[in-house]
Amino acid sequence: MIDTHCHIDFPKFDADRQAVLASSLRAGVQKIVVPGVSASQWPKIQALIEQTPSLYFAVGVHPWWVNQSVIAKLESLESEIATFLSHKKCVAVGECGLDKLCDVPFEWQVDVLNYHIELAKRFCKPIILHSVKAHNATLVHLKNGALTHGGVVHAFSGSTQEADQYWQQGFYLGIGGTITYPRANKTRKAVAAMPLDALLLETDAPDMPMNGRQGLRNSPEYLPEVVAVIAELKNISPSEVIAATTANAQKLFNFNGD
Repeated sequence: MIDTHCHIDFPKFDADRQAVLASSLRAGVQKIVVPGVSASQWPKIQALIEQTPSLYFAVGVHPWWVNQSVIAKLESLESEIATFLSHKKCVAVGECGLDKLCDVPFEWQVDVLNYHIELAKRFCKPIILHSVKAHNATLVHLKNGALTHGGVVHAFSGSTQEADQYWQQGFYLGIGGTITYPRANKTRKAVAAMPLDALLLETDAPDMPMNGRQGLRNSPEYLPEVVAVIAELKNISPSEVIAATTANAQKLFNFNGD
């Protein structure tokens, strides 16, 4: 399995990070993609992935971390972010996107998203998208950006129609803990309806805990629980889910099966 979105670098893992990684490997999680959220965090991720064979990373500015300072220095950020994007274990741009539930001005978020789209095009990398209550706006900007290397909509929790729109634009759907909740009918129906070729696995750990673990730290070692629900929804075996989603992740992030 490949966890395509896990913040294993966050402070919540500082006390037992290596133990969690070892447990995740035993559970079958062979690779983990660690997304960037702010420029100050990128060096920490790079240091971590360089000493951990199973980890890969992305660099970007999450909408929650967008502020006036980020807006003011977007152009000057170019040389800094380029260094990280050129790293052999940097597999994507992001996470970045649009979030209508946070208090960052939406026009700032749009400017930063467009900046990331241009980076992804220039560096020929996929993009990791954060989209909360903003699927229509996100889809418009993706279409305008005409990305050649696609990407993934992280923590997808939309409808079948929205899922298909992303898929038609070359974007995979990052499927995580949301579908482990029986009440998540809309997203569970979307996962059941979409082809396996459209799906990626993720945990978003330490966030997005699975059903039954509300309020607790999420972990990449729980990824088999997401696999089990996908298998149930699609009436196939867990091994089929693992084989397809692993192949999808290898294709998107250019792991080449290493």
